[in-house]
Amino acid sequence: MFTKNCVYKASPFKALLIALLLTLICAGVAHAVHVNNKLSGNITGDGKVIDYKISPDGRQTVFLADVMGDGKQMLYIVRTLGGEVMLLSTDLPEDCRVEHFLITPDSSSVVYRTVTNAADSCGLYSVSVKGGTPIVLDPRTSGVELEDIRITDDSANVLYVQNRLPSSSTLYLVPIRGGPRQMIIDESDVILNYKTTPDSQSVIIYRFSTTGPIRLIHSDLAGNKSLLVEREGITDFAITPDGDYVIFRIETVSKTELFSISTNGGTHTRLNGTMPDGRRVYSYQVTPDSAYVVYKADETVQSMQLIYRAPVNGSTDRIPLITD
Repeated sequence: MFTKNCVYKASPFKALLIALLLTLICAGVAHAVHVNNKLSGNITGDGKVIDYKISPDGRQTVFLADVMGDGKQMLYIVRTLGGEVMLLSTDLPEDCRVEHFLITPDSSSVVYRTVTNAADSCGLYSVSVKGGTPIVLDPRTSGVELEDIRITDDSANVLYVQNRLPSSSTLYLVPIRGGPRQMIIDESDVILNYKTTPDSQSVIIYRFSTTGPIRLIHSDLAGNKSLLVEREGITDFAITPDGDYVIFRIETVSKTELFSISTNGGTHTRLNGTMPDGRRVYSYQVTPDSAYVVYKADETVQSMQLIYRAPVNGSTDRIPLITD
């Protein structure tokens, strides 16, 4: 009887102890979950982080920051799991700031563009994620703007468009470790857009001019060029993942249609079906295996947008993936 009563009286006390322990354990877990690491280091006054990117391997975070709030934008790197912040854009002239940056696909280097306070180019640079002296890819030049900077998929080269006053544009290629730059194309009074092929060995250039037809041009990395298509109304283009075909749309006053052409040249082929006036291909995507293009169009009934599948080479008729 005594034992039974003791057990009965002790049970609420034990339950309270267990509840208290569980509460402390849960609070500790919640506290651990909500502890975050500040990666950007000490930023004072009106300073701020302007942009950041995580390296493809996830190990590093590169960020652009105005640390002191004085307009001096610099480039920094820190381990994504936390650690010491390191300045990458060393030796930057006092009147220059970092404006834009990219990380190479292999996560080994950072490419960044700098400008002066007057918005002229202060140079294009590459630097290892481990730090060190930045490599000059394009030197500081007055009256010049750099844009459309890209890194080839093999992380070996950097391409960029240099715009010079009053209206000249040049597409250059330069090794990411530095060296002589290669002119790919030089034009006046045009807008240049470009994409590299997945094997990093070729460039497809979209040349737009207000005084003539639009051109799609193929170039190797040495600047040897060949004309693929010259037509009015080319609006956009894509390269198949295997690099064998260019897919593009042509817009006329009556319709918008979809075409393909081999990157080796030849005759371009229409991929969509017969379309009356007033119809259009609204969008398109290439399948990962480069075999087909899936596109959205109102081929059969105006404004009724359906999706279709067509071989990239146009060898057989397209088929609707959904029907009206």
